[in-house]
Amino acid sequence: MHNVVLNHNVAVTRGVYGFEAIQQFEHESGLVEGIGYLNGQLVRYTAGSPSSSPFECEPITVSEALHWWATLETDQGTDSVSWSDEPRARFLEAAAQSLKR
Repeated sequence: MHNVVLNHNVAVTRGVYGFEAIQQFEHESGLVEGIGYLNGQLVRYTAGSPSSSPFECEPITVSEALHWWATLETDQGTDSVSWSDEPRARFLEAAAQSLKR
């Protein structure tokens, strides 16, 4: 895993150079998991809260991201937090293209 230090407040997520959040889930414990793009690479990240910087960030495939998203979407112990439509649309397009292969 790669450690990444980013200012990840909800209000400035789009302003962080090279980072675009796609989807984030907050666990009952307050821990946050998300997927996004870091310098154009799809990554999964973990943060201490919705307004804190990620402390773990690792590359992830589209397939792994879809599985991760589906798992957390159905997890009763998480709350879905939506992000920007543009990165999400790019991710879903990449997912659709990967299914055609």
